[in-house]
Amino acid sequence: MYDDESLEHVPPILCLGEKEHILIVQDKTVFHTNKYCQHTWLTNNQQPIQKKRGGCAIHVSNFICKTIGQIKLSDEQICEQLDLPPELHLAAFEAQKITYPGKGFDAWWDLKQLIEQVRVVIKVFEYTHPGCVGVFMFDRSSTYGGFTEDTLNVNSINLNPRGKQKNLRDTIIPWNNPDPAHADEKDTCGKVQHMCFPEDHENPQLQGQPKGIKAVLEEQKSVWSKYSRIHKECGTKEVKKCAQCTKSQVRKDAEHRVAEAADMEQQGDTPPPGETSPTEEMTALEDKVPPTTVDEWCCMYWVLSLQEDF
Repeated sequence: MYDDESLEHVPPILCLGEKEHILIVQDKTVFHTNKYCQHTWLTNNQQPIQKKRGGCAIHVSNFICKTIGQIKLSDEQICEQLDLPPELHLAAFEAQKITYPGKGFDAWWDLKQLIEQVRVVIKVFEYTHPGCVGVFMFDRSSTYGGFTEDTLNVNSINLNPRGKQKNLRDTIIPWNNPDPAHADEKDTCGKVQHMCFPEDHENPQLQGQPKGIKAVLEEQKSVWSKYSRIHKECGTKEVKKCAQCTKSQVRKDAEHRVAEAADMEQQGDTPPPGETSPTEEMTALEDKVPPTTVDEWCCMYWVLSLQEDF
């Protein structure tokens, strides 16, 4: 609440156990050096020549709130910090992060950089607002899409064990797996499934190693039984990833690049001359690349990706 006449902030009346919640909003933008040149020195009969491109990009990401504006320490609070031993200082005294993205410069803003910034923001907010709860609101951007390293992502594992692949987190085999196991088979639905072989595995080469797609599916007995039966009846080969799914992935990659290009276009950046834009690439793929795979049992890749936990 705010006083009607003085507009000064009126602290909320909190009950026992309640904490004041403060909205923290992300504010980010991109400046281009050539877009803000409004005056030019010219000699007689000289024509001004404007640069065609926007110039060097300056990306600014910051967080603001109603109580103090920009999330940062005041001069007095900075002095308090500097009086402390260096090992007790905050990592930074303000939330603002400035980068210079572009070829030969900093990387374009992404989820990893945002997470690093938010860690700093939380520390600064807790110092400036002791006992309060911060409620974060972020800009919606395709560049913020991402997964943790151990996410159950079928694109992160190989067909076979070992090799260069990620160690995914353990899971519980979903109850909605297709078709319950036969009477003479032990059903695995609801059971814990480890994505890596145990350290005491009988094969020393597999100890602690990622299992791979095929081994994971074989452990999901109801899924593997149906998958094997369908391919045996059709006389088709069991493969990791069929041509249809490969084309679908190409389309997804193109769609992702289109989304990134849209973000860059809003920020004033354009593809270099002569380079095919992602939008044109997407248009070229429209007719020959299907949006999704129709057959749910076409390959191991697609079968595992349709499981509820993946």
